[in-house]
Amino acid sequence: LLTGRRQQVDEVLKRCTDVPNLHVLFSGRRDDTSPELLASQRMAEVCSSLSRRYRESIVVIDAPPVLATAEPSALAMHVHHLLMVVAAGQVARHHVEEALAGVATCPSISLVFNKSPEWQRPTPYPYYYNYAEK
Repeated sequence: LLTGRRQQVDEVLKRCTDVPNLHVLFSGRRDDTSPELLASQRMAEVCSSLSRRYRESIVVIDAPPVLATAEPSALAMHVHHLLMVVAAGQVARHHVEEALAGVATCPSISLVFNKSPEWQRPTPYPYYYNYAEK
């Protein structure tokens, strides 16, 4: 779609037969111009087309880590919301801040704290836990 080899989303969108209402658009081959393609007007048109077509759905675009490549920063300008996954104990605060700055063109950003050590997880039944302690 982005290189112009295909013109319509329907030409590349695949329906998942095992999961109802799930469609997948595969990225295709890696291209050295990926960041430019994702930052292009054509990408804006593709995102707009998907948004119009699936008004009552959520369109998920999976991307590599923000600090690893330029693709997430290029995508950020085309999406309504960005969900950044941050692994506990693997990323310093300044890296998270740098990553957030890289996708700041997105109007809405949420963070998910992932891989938290067991001892840091809250108990699922805090009142029971407090009662048992007494």
